[in-house]
Amino acid sequence: MPGHMIQRAGQRALALAMLILLVACSGGSAEASRARGQLLAPPVLVATWEPAQIDDVAEALGVHELAGAARCKVRLFSMEYATPGAHGEPGASASAALLLPQPTDNTETAETHACTGELPLLAYARGTEVDRNRTLASTDDFETSLLLAFFAAQGYAVVATDYLGYAGSDYPFHPYLHASSEASTVLDSLAAARTAIGDEAGRDVSATFLAGYSQGGHASMAAQRAAESSDAGNQPRIAAAAHLAGLYDLDALLQERQAWPGYRLIVPFLLTSWQKVYGDIYLQPLDAFRPPYAARIANLLPAPGASLADLIAAGLLPGGTPAQARDALMQPAFLRVMQEGDAGAPVRVAARANSLMDWQPRAPVLLCGAHGDRIVPPRVHQLPLAARWRAQGVRHLASVDVGAQIAARHGAQAAAAPQDAAAPGYAAAWGTYHGLYEPPFCLAAARAWFDRAR
Repeated sequence: MPGHMIQRAGQRALALAMLILLVACSGGSAEASRARGQLLAPPVLVATWEPAQIDDVAEALGVHELAGAARCKVRLFSMEYATPGAHGEPGASASAALLLPQPTDNTETAETHACTGELPLLAYARGTEVDRNRTLASTDDFETSLLLAFFAAQGYAVVATDYLGYAGSDYPFHPYLHASSEASTVLDSLAAARTAIGDEAGRDVSATFLAGYSQGGHASMAAQRAAESSDAGNQPRIAAAAHLAGLYDLDALLQERQAWPGYRLIVPFLLTSWQKVYGDIYLQPLDAFRPPYAARIANLLPAPGASLADLIAAGLLPGGTPAQARDALMQPAFLRVMQEGDAGAPVRVAARANSLMDWQPRAPVLLCGAHGDRIVPPRVHQLPLAARWRAQGVRHLASVDVGAQIAARHGAQAAAAPQDAAAPGYAAAWGTYHGLYEPPFCLAAARAWFDRAR
């Protein structure tokens, strides 16, 4: 075996050993005996909404017309469950929100019929988050409020994971855009939710759905691939899936040369996460990142109680235009490896290992995005994947573009977003487009897709 391959193998073995040691030191044998998908404590009731209150939430978000009038009362629970770590090691945990619909006092009306009997169950994976403390089991979370209005109030039970390394998780880091651990975290949330639904509502699950937005689109697709694989074991049959504005081709993402806002957060998060998982992305942070960022970047993300703006203001991540952020953050030699280097370079190997371009779904799949999205451009991810699947004869596939709907609803604001990547405010404006304008329209498309299979 050549010397550089021995070195890489040794680095990966060391990374695995260190992760197992970290998990073992944090819990011991009791944690190691946890079964996948096991509830670690009874779910905790966080809030209850009546239909009128849910309508008020939807009105405040400007999505009431899209979501429709609430039909069910909804209870929000916080729960913690067991799931493997990034190397499949047992004993880790994750937290999640569980939204449970229930009938209102008048159970005889057609409006409340959807709130009784067996429940369709949706596992949802959220977008990229900077704040390590954030949990979806919160009454003022934007994504939770959307799930409340679009799904739970219409009779869907929803389990929404916080992922490894966030909120109530005892895992030492978050494996960002790491397909296998995202998949197990999402699928194990379904098992925990089924137990909780039986315990809290005494009801059965009728059908299982998957959805996710942005990072969550990658996570939900990884979960579908795992659930439909030949060694899926006792995973539930997926009735339908909706992967929304997801990052599916990570090798293409690394090779992206157009000015792209991802160097403010996505790229540093991805590289430092994969370094923890694989151990050979770089020998030291200074190999990949320029000073002063290299000094503190290894364990920066996610950051407890912080936002991206906080980290930029503190000089821990670069601001400015996409090109300025890229050039301030990245070592030129490492950037060249990412964009045009040897396909056998560890970072390129990791990117292909976590891409989702080389599989075929069995359950009906909706892909959603918006042509105006500069954060997750459909031309890089959604459109090539949809074209590939169509060429392979994948049936029951829809690929939708909600860009025109965004323009119709937010025309003035969306049109005001800078078109020139060198203009001030470019990244912030397109962050608003991707993070606020696009999700409601893709979630509306997802619910329509699921309603057909419900």
